[in-house]
Amino acid sequence: MVGRRMVDRWTDDNKMFLALNIKKRVLPAIYGGIIGDLMGVPVEFKQRGTFCIQDIVGYGTYNQPPGTWSDDTSLTLCLVENIMENGNLKSLMQKFVQYKEEGYWTSFGMMFDIGRTTSDAITRFKEAVLKAVNLGGDTDTVAAITGTLAGMYYKMDGIPEEWLEKIVRKQDIDELIRNFYKFCADKAIIEEYGSL
Repeated sequence: MVGRRMVDRWTDDNKMFLALNIKKRVLPAIYGGIIGDLMGVPVEFKQRGTFCIQDIVGYGTYNQPPGTWSDDTSLTLCLVENIMENGNLKSLMQKFVQYKEEGYWTSFGMMFDIGRTTSDAITRFKEAVLKAVNLGGDTDTVAAITGTLAGMYYKMDGIPEEWLEKIVRKQDIDELIRNFYKFCADKAIIEEYGSL
């Protein structure tokens, strides 16, 4: 065949567009998060109005040099790496534990900051969620994130049955989740083998 079919050329162009689009959207999102994190490290937990950050600085709260990020970035990088490795939730939680215990994906190979809630989520489900709720502030968001992380690690067996029973509209949620499983399975088959 001398020339390429138009559909093949379109597919290649579409892949190139997708790659550029991902680069334009994903990289800034990741780096934006990292920048925000490392700018916040020196003043974390300081009272509002007692500082004015205009550039990347260091030291402060944790006495870390400029450019040092915290657990927020470390766990994000663990997630990104896990996605690229086609990892599952167990491998993600193993990376989180490795971060906590070995300083994996930290700025300098040593963990200096881990939120109490994050640490507990990596360690125990029930205690983690209860501690998150009792911290005050934005308790629903903090506890939801904690519960998600702990649930990924401990699976359904780690979630107290009496808590599950108290979920409003649990039957509807169960049905939605079953449909989601089916959707994911069908999508995987379609991507692998073509239409059903």
